[in-house]
Amino acid sequence: AWIARLLLCGAWMTAPCLALSAETQRFTTTAHDLKTGRAVYTESYEVQVDNGRWVSGTTRYFLPNGTAIGERKFDFSSDRYLPIYTLAQLNVEYHEGITRLDAQHVDVFMIRDGHRQAASLRHVQNMVADCGSQPFVVDHLEQLEAGTTLHFTLAVPGKTDSFRLRGRKLEEVDISVHRAMRVRIELDSLLRLILPPLE
Repeated sequence: AWIARLLLCGAWMTAPCLALSAETQRFTTTAHDLKTGRAVYTESYEVQVDNGRWVSGTTRYFLPNGTAIGERKFDFSSDRYLPIYTLAQLNVEYHEGITRLDAQHVDVFMIRDGHRQAASLRHVQNMVADCGSQPFVVDHLEQLEAGTTLHFTLAVPGKTDSFRLRGRKLEEVDISVHRAMRVRIELDSLLRLILPPLE
């Protein structure tokens, strides 16, 4: 579920990275069920962009009926792939985020039903979290398109842990009028034999 949420939270969008100078961009995207076409939820972004890169922003999440269900604030000033961020779900008591990072550590937390858990994870190369996966994919898109397998580590504050993953292109497809790439994401360990991949 946490991998699916990573991919649904705007991780694979490239269009918002087109600015040439500092500016605020606002856009909305809707997650749809690929089998039924039914809208699942909508994300409303307000993003500060500098030279084509996200600097900071806020994402608000809404059900199709307009009910607000969450808000995320993020800041990329410390790391392109690891934003300092907080995510608050409004329909349940749940919060998570990254509070601090340096060259060696990434401090994460999760609060559910009043219980707080926190951890200091080891900061490793090609580590991503939350919407930091979006610039990671953009930076490695040509490698994915060429068939290279990407290896990365996903920090998951909701589990106060991190997981090694790998992703590779399966095929190019058409979704409506858009060209797209089907990618398989799976654990980069023998646990992938037990846990199913995400495509």
